[in-house]
Amino acid sequence: MAPRISICATVHGENCQQTPCEREQVCTVSDYPLSPGEVWMGCQQPCDTQAEGPFCPEDSVCDLYRCRKKCTPGDSSICGDGYICKHRTDELWLCESNHRTASTD
Repeated sequence: MAPRISICATVHGENCQQTPCEREQVCTVSDYPLSPGEVWMGCQQPCDTQAEGPFCPEDSVCDLYRCRKKCTPGDSSICGDGYICKHRTDELWLCESNHRTASTD
């Protein structure tokens, strides 16, 4: 079961604790020490990069055993509120949480 969040937190993404995920998806909840009072949630489909799958939808890629939405550099509109398009590899850009990091002012 996913950890419960406080009603005082701002939820970015789908609140999958209130609205359950589709059958083959899991609810992910992430929080970060430098972004207190905020959580990033969403339904994600588990995946495997092996030939037998399961595989991700066409607009996604398997990253760390979860289907992650691909995006275009400089355009975070597909990512949703609280998420931005971030560079992962030379050719791969993924929607990731826009949480504060030590290098963020």
